[in-house]
Amino acid sequence: MKGWQNAGLALLVLCAVVIAWPAGAIELKAGTAKGVITPADPKGRITVMGVKAKGVEHDIYARVLVLDDGLHKLVLVTYDLNCLDVATPILRSRCLRELGIDPAYLLLLATHNHAAPIQIVPANFAYGRWLADRIFGLI
Repeated sequence: MKGWQNAGLALLVLCAVVIAWPAGAIELKAGTAKGVITPADPKGRITVMGVKAKGVEHDIYARVLVLDDGLHKLVLVTYDLNCLDVATPILRSRCLRELGIDPAYLLLLATHNHAAPIQIVPANFAYGRWLADRIFGLI
C-alpha cells in the first residue's frame, strides 16, 4: 500500500509542476532513491512511545524524489519516522551549501511510526546526525 501512496504523491507533485508551468516546452528530469535508515544497533534506542528498543522486526526506510527543471531542483523525502528534529537543520544546510538547493525546495514528509527511534532524546542525537548523512546521500 505504501508503494502506491508514494507513487500517488510523486504523480501529484509532477502534475502540480506541469500545471503551474508557463506555456512552452518543458524539460523535467526526475530521480528516485530508497535507503534503509534502521539504526545499526537499535538496542537501547528510545522509541516514540518512550520505551527502549529490544531489536528490529522490520527495517525502516527513507525515499527520495528529485525533480529538476533546469532552473530549480525540488526534493521530496519521505521517511518511516515521526520527525527529523536533529537531521532537518543538517539536511537543509548541506543541501544549500553542497547542492545549491534552497531549503524551501526540500520537503520532508514523515510517514509516522511509533516504534522507530525519536531524535529529541539526547541518547538518540548521534542517530539523528547519521540519519542526516544517510538521507543526504540518497539525495
